[in-house]
Amino acid sequence: RTRTRTHTRTHTRTQAQAQAQAQESAAEADAGAPHDWSVRQLKDFLKEHGDELRNFTEKSELVREVQRLMDSSSSVLPQTGPTAPTSTAQPTSTSAATSARAASGPPPPCPSPAAPLPQNSEKHARLVHKIQDIKKSGDRAFQAKDFEKAERHYSSALRQAADQPVDQVLVATLYSNRAACRSHQHRHAEALSDGQEALRRRPDWARAHSRVGAALFSLRRWDEAKAAYETGLSVDPGSVELRDGLRQTLTRVGGGGDAAAAKQRGNAFFKAGKHVEAIAAYDDAIAAAPSDETLYSNRSAAQAALGNLDAALADAKRAIALAGTWPKGYSRAGYAALQGGDEEAAYWFYSNGLRWDAQNVELTRGRSAAMQQINSVGTRRYRRQLERYRRDAHLPPARVFAVSDVHYDHAGAREWASALSRTAYTKDTIIVAGDVGDTFNAVKLCLKAFRAVFRRVFYVPGNHDLWIRPKGQHSNEPAAFADSVAKLLALWQMCDEIDVDVGPAQISTSTVVLPLDSWYSYTFDHHDPKPGLTLFDKFCKWPMGYDDAWKFMTGLNESRLEMVKTQSPSTTDVISFSHFLPRKELPLPGVHEMAKASGCLEIESQLRSAKVKLHIFGHTHINTVHEYEGVRYMQNAMGYGIAPGTKLCVVHDGGRFKDYMA
Repeated sequence: RTRTRTHTRTHTRTQAQAQAQAQESAAEADAGAPHDWSVRQLKDFLKEHGDELRNFTEKSELVREVQRLMDSSSSVLPQTGPTAPTSTAQPTSTSAATSARAASGPPPPCPSPAAPLPQNSEKHARLVHKIQDIKKSGDRAFQAKDFEKAERHYSSALRQAADQPVDQVLVATLYSNRAACRSHQHRHAEALSDGQEALRRRPDWARAHSRVGAALFSLRRWDEAKAAYETGLSVDPGSVELRDGLRQTLTRVGGGGDAAAAKQRGNAFFKAGKHVEAIAAYDDAIAAAPSDETLYSNRSAAQAALGNLDAALADAKRAIALAGTWPKGYSRAGYAALQGGDEEAAYWFYSNGLRWDAQNVELTRGRSAAMQQINSVGTRRYRRQLERYRRDAHLPPARVFAVSDVHYDHAGAREWASALSRTAYTKDTIIVAGDVGDTFNAVKLCLKAFRAVFRRVFYVPGNHDLWIRPKGQHSNEPAAFADSVAKLLALWQMCDEIDVDVGPAQISTSTVVLPLDSWYSYTFDHHDPKPGLTLFDKFCKWPMGYDDAWKFMTGLNESRLEMVKTQSPSTTDVISFSHFLPRKELPLPGVHEMAKASGCLEIESQLRSAKVKLHIFGHTHINTVHEYEGVRYMQNAMGYGIAPGTKLCVVHDGGRFKDYMA
């Protein structure tokens, strides 16, 4: 949202007044006009200007004198002038170091200031005033700890100041404030870049040196952080902020004597490929410093290099326990899990590591590798599903029921499910074609209710099931799931625990059930096969992007199709099901752009390859039966608010396709 303000003034703003406006904004996020400064800051300012402090006895006198000096000055504030301290993200404890001064200093010279505007430039005055207004909005958001909002305001102010003859002190302050916002959001690489921009504009500013040092510390670049703090202290030896930062950094750079020496030996052995010796050295270091997460991380890498993947994973988990916001620990754990054949656990580690560093290349590549592995034949899940595939293949045909869109967290659904007969369906199977609930807990409760009634329950998720709703009274899904893929894997694991099938299986001598995961594609809209303007599932978070989610979801079906082709005789009836529509001829609701969010033609291609005779789907809440090219398509959506006593639809009975309620 863009807020515009119209300023009407009857007088002409002088160049000195515009300069004073710019000078006021040189303070940090919580600094304002001189009357907002502390007495210590006012006195420091006057000392810098050579004033005799004994002439002033009241704070109001100090304020008036500071304001007089600011109004009468034709230059910008001295770079050593006072700034109110901002809340900076505390450096978290950390990891491996590289060389020293590269990132911090000496900084490149500040660009030459732009040519001054004419003395009575109303345009310049309006620009400065607008930037200050935006900055103040950012300051208020920062004080309220809404760091995302504050960052947006500071970024907006920087865009206004770009390529304009704006005081570089003000620009440096905006970069510094934005660095603090990004640091609080654990985006330390971006915070470092902003700190360096602030330092480039004010090379003698202690706060800018502190921003750079804190960002380097959080990135585990301790030697560089040490150099940044030392450079800052050479400029401002009295800075408490710089001294505290250096003190914390020195505890990491030097280590604890024996621990540091043992760690160095371990690093040297590891670099030389002597992994057994490296592990022994890291053992000694851990004995001396058992709370240093970097030692467990390094030992994890050495264990992984020897193929000791369980030990590598255990060490990586210990590093995460000690430093839960450190991306390297998650990367080590993800690698160990992926190499050990647990691609679902690997995805969890990689995706959660990216919470703390969204731009981390190592974590991003690991997450992509885990997703690719999840789709492949031969995974742990594939082997488990293969074991279940023919468990009931010897049984005589029984009834197969089909439902979708139960929406268990809406009124009536829970009561309806709890009233289902506990004896009528004990030999039967039910297909649940997605949109079971808006939350993980709702899906689990509904599937458990079906499992208590039916012999076999088969399930694929719908769009509602993959939502990650904001934190509410009864759940906090953003904390539980890094993204919708992570929630999908959690749903699979929950289904394993309660004995619900998410893979294919032969359920009798004559029937195979084939779940097909899916997502919609805008190409399903054959009248306008382009991305639309409506975002139908804003609560979903897809790492591959909203418009490419269908490729990942349908890719999950390849191993299932292979299983059906190789494990079942060609004479069996194959019943497949998905949440989304496989054919564009099927009826759609009259909602704007709904065709772009209803189906995917790849589902049709996949079910045809499996020689499916009946396909169940959901999503549109339009109950229908159609037949196209020898395949029957059926939807039996329960909808919002299920009436008591509502019966279920039978789609297969005694080896024959049916359509009746029971």
